[in-house]
Amino acid sequence: MSSLVGSLVAWIRRLVGCGGSTPAADAGSAGPWGGAMAVQNVHEEYEYVAGQRCPRCGGTYSVRSQALMESRDGRHHLDVLRVKCEGCGHETSFEFNIDAVWEQYDEPSGDES
Repeated sequence: MSSLVGSLVAWIRRLVGCGGSTPAADAGSAGPWGGAMAVQNVHEEYEYVAGQRCPRCGGTYSVRSQALMESRDGRHHLDVLRVKCEGCGHETSFEFNIDAVWEQYDEPSGDES
């Protein structure tokens, strides 16, 4: 039961941008994704995750999956890295605001000739 409470607390902290496992952006750039840290490239995301330690055992994380997400109106974009602790197996995710660099990920929808 305590792991459920811990997960809930971490989720709430991410939503309000006060710590937890999601990198918090400065207040001026948090934008529509709450506490998601704005990044300029994927390397920054992986570098951030490499510097984080599991709150349960102090172990390092390995990335299990990566997903690009788009808001319903198509104006905002998020990259989510799902990670697992190498020490104890604890899983969490890190969210990154990629609005500033979305064009490099966005593929053309077709031939416009």
